[in-house]
Amino acid sequence: MGIHVTNTTDGNVIIGPNAVTVEDFTDYGVLQENLDYLAESAADIWPVIWRSEFIRNYSGILPKWVDDNGVIQDFKIEIIDEIAPHAVNLVGIESPGLTAAVPMAEYVLDLMKEHGFTAERKDDFNPKREGIRRFDEMTDEERAAKIAEDPDWGEVICRCERVTRAEILQAIHNPLGVKTMTGIKYRTRSMMGRCQGGYCQMRIEKMLEEEWGMKPEEVRYERPDSWVLTGKLRDGAEEAAAGKAGEDAEAAAPAGAAEEGGRA
Repeated sequence: MGIHVTNTTDGNVIIGPNAVTVEDFTDYGVLQENLDYLAESAADIWPVIWRSEFIRNYSGILPKWVDDNGVIQDFKIEIIDEIAPHAVNLVGIESPGLTAAVPMAEYVLDLMKEHGFTAERKDDFNPKREGIRRFDEMTDEERAAKIAEDPDWGEVICRCERVTRAEILQAIHNPLGVKTMTGIKYRTRSMMGRCQGGYCQMRIEKMLEEEWGMKPEEVRYERPDSWVLTGKLRDGAEEAAAGKAGEDAEAAAPAGAAEEGGRA
């Protein structure tokens, strides 16, 4: 695959991608040799790229449909009535899919009609979705107004990206009901800064607990079984901390007060 150096709308720079074949569909690991290849290839394009400035590496699974003859299938669009009559498969839609999105949508509609589906155009349909207003992009006057309206705008949860409590609450309570850490990340850019959630991650986890009434062990990072917490680091940690606090308070009490209590 071709290596790209791409500026994002958020001001980051993305390098990649490359591709390797894997047999395990749950294997999201990235080998060091692949990271080295990306860095070296990108430096040929843009020499000011330094490994020390890399913030995050990530990967995804890109499934391929291979037929019985070993030929990779692309732009496979179909409805299989005997397996999933109410689902449309769009397989092998890679980079050209962006350019082909509109004609593909028209083709899918025609395909659905052929299989007996009916659809009526909604006159009141609003194609524009109101996103979450970013505190970091507001003017000082707008920030002051937001904080006066709701103090949650004045509490910064993610320091790197300057994401406030109000923004994270909007993400949690959006129409889909976000309950994962990455769901918050994708909608607010929290945990995407230099510290990668070192400061804000557990604060956001606590907000998910409070807003959804979840137990700590129920909060997931992203995929099924990607639990953020699996239990306490040690049994009785809270009781031990409470006992220690009591001992410290007693040790700090004035001598006269301790003697007075003893006589009583």
